[in-house]
Formats: sequence, structure tokens, C-alpha cells
Amino acid sequence: MLSQVLENKYCDTLIVIGTSGYIGSNIVDLAKTLIPSSVQILGVDVKPTANKCSHSNFRFIHVNDLSELKLDNSLGRIHIIFSAIISHHKLPLLDFKNGFLTDLTILSSFLETLALLDNCSLTYLSSGAVYGSLRGLLSETDSLNPVNPYSLLKIYSEQLIEYWSKQSRHSSLILRVFFPYGLNQATNNIIGKMISSASKANSDTLR
Repeated sequence: MLSQVLENKYCDTLIVIGTSGYIGSNIVDLAKTLIPSSVQILGVDVKPTANKCSHSNFRFIHVNDLSELKLDNSLGRIHIIFSAIISHHKLPLLDFKNGFLTDLTILSSFLETLALLDNCSLTYLSSGAVYGSLRGLLSETDSLNPVNPYSLLKIYSEQLIEYWSKQSRHSSLILRVFFPYGLNQATNNIIGKMISSASKANSDTLR
């Protein structure tokens, strides 16, 4: 789906927010094969480690806070892929201040900035966690069931972006990502454990 987004989004500047993480860094790698060299690609992250990208027009921007990112109409048609997040699955169930509120505040301020631009669009990477414990074949119309601050954040963020899109008349797309895995990914998640177990030809219990 992301490859279709990159192929179909005709823009002058592609901005990937959160390039130090697994998903964000892979988006940049994918973009360099799908985006014309005439398009400027900006990778943005709070971690001062530039993504290694061979695209001729790639530039990494380190910011301490997303409010430091200066965007204006001189960038032309802008498309943003937003994958940055502070919250995570292991936060205590009633811990809203260490990630949840901060992430919503950051996203809200960023959307206010984007609303001032003449021509921009946004793809937000949400999560399959919004469905909670639901199993089986899922669709966008299934009930949402947040089970922790992380999944609750994703639901609130989706609603915030949908509202922003209607009010600003900028287009947006929300993708709910399930279990991404690939090269250079941490192996302590369920897919990594399954692969490790299979390679050892044993039946270890996944924990």
C-alpha cells in the first residue's frame, strides 16, 4: 500500500517524519526507488542520525522538536508521511502523560502548521492495535477497541486528522499497519520469535 502511495502522490517535496525508526527508514529506502530524482525528499527525526539514502535529492533534518521544522509554500506541492511517535505498547494502562498527551500535542501543532500551506497532503501511519483483541479478517468498519494508551492515541490521532482534513481541505490518508517486519528489524517481537523458533526447529512457547 505504501508503494502505491509513493507512486501516486505527485509532489515536489516528500517529507518523512520519523526516519530513525524501522518503518520510517524503510519508507525512505522505498521512496528512493519510486520517487523521481526531481522530487526533494526530506527525512526528519529528533535523533541526530541521518538515514542513509542514495536518492540524489535526499536531505536529513535533525530537530529537537517538530515545531523547529520550517515549512512554507516555496517547497511546492508537499506530501508528508507521518510515522513518528513517543508512545509505545508497554506504557502502564493509566499512564497518559508519558507519551499520549505529548504525541497528541505535537500532532495538533503540526497540523495547524500544515493548514497554513497552499498545497499539502498527509499520510498517517496508524496501527492495527486500534482493534484491540479482535481477531480474524478485519476491515475499516469494524469496531475499535483500545486496550492501552498507545492504541487509544492512534484512534484519537485518526479522528484529529480526519477533522483537520475536512476543515483545511487538505487530503489525508490513514494506514493501519499490522506487524511490520523485515531486514534490520528488532527480533524480540512475535514475528521475530516465530522465525527464530522455526529456524531452530523447535516448539518454544512465544512470550
